[in-house]
Amino acid sequence: MARVAFCILGHDGYILSLFEEQHNHPLISLPYRPFLKINRNIDLGHKKFILNYAKANIGTLKSYRMFIESVESESGILVFKTPLNSEDASEYQNSNVSGMISTVCYCERDGTAQCTCKNYERIGLLCRHIFVVFKNLKIEKIPDLYVTNRWCKFHLLKPMFDVGGSEMDKVSFMDQNKTLVSCLMSNIHFCIVLVEHNPDLLLAFSDIIKQHKEVLIDKLQDGKLSSDTSSVFENFCGTSAPSEVRVLPPAQVCTKGSSKRIKGGKEVSIEETKKTKRLCQTCKEYGFHDRRNCPMNNEK
Repeated sequence: MARVAFCILGHDGYILSLFEEQHNHPLISLPYRPFLKINRNIDLGHKKFILNYAKANIGTLKSYRMFIESVESESGILVFKTPLNSEDASEYQNSNVSGMISTVCYCERDGTAQCTCKNYERIGLLCRHIFVVFKNLKIEKIPDLYVTNRWCKFHLLKPMFDVGGSEMDKVSFMDQNKTLVSCLMSNIHFCIVLVEHNPDLLLAFSDIIKQHKEVLIDKLQDGKLSSDTSSVFENFCGTSAPSEVRVLPPAQVCTKGSSKRIKGGKEVSIEETKKTKRLCQTCKEYGFHDRRNCPMNNEK
């Protein structure tokens, strides 16, 4: 963010009076610093996760952008409540500055809401009219009914392939593990934001984290917990590693310079017979070698 102030000097022109520049990128804030490029390392799981996003052309970033586009103009919306015949249902009419009116019917019994703009029926995201109604009703969390699988990242963690005849759809433990990790990260960042301006609380929270860190290190050293890399890949693929490795990495080749055709054994032997034999100074015999690559050098 930058701010520039000019001072007008009559009809002659102006001079620069003030210039301020602040870097307030979202990734610079404390809760998002671990996601900076210099602080993160993309492993196999992250690459698979990004690949799934690219294939499906969906994800949390796209849903967040669509959410912002839908909600950013809610400040100019007026809400009028109209009670219906049912005790649990109410009707809300939203009108903006352009004069467009949308009607939202909200049922308190089951927490459902329907809007005449049909935004949720078309793309699966709640419209700004429903969010305004939720705001007036002081509903801070979106009901689980309207959190569809299309915009949830944990539904993309299931592998799309079959390994060893195992059913890859039954890997719900991956979803639960990712959910627990996300909740843990959220709670830790929330605590950091709460105590970052209080040195005493920040020091106490840091001591608690260090104590738990030492406990985890002791358990890892005692063998109570497993941090083996192979177990991470086995949990991700949903199957154990085979006892016999049949597929090996390809042989290393040199791609430097111009490529040449691979000659067969018969063609190589024909070319060898066309060469002139030379006298080797080591073994005193005629052949296709000299003193540098004589077979007798290995016998010494």
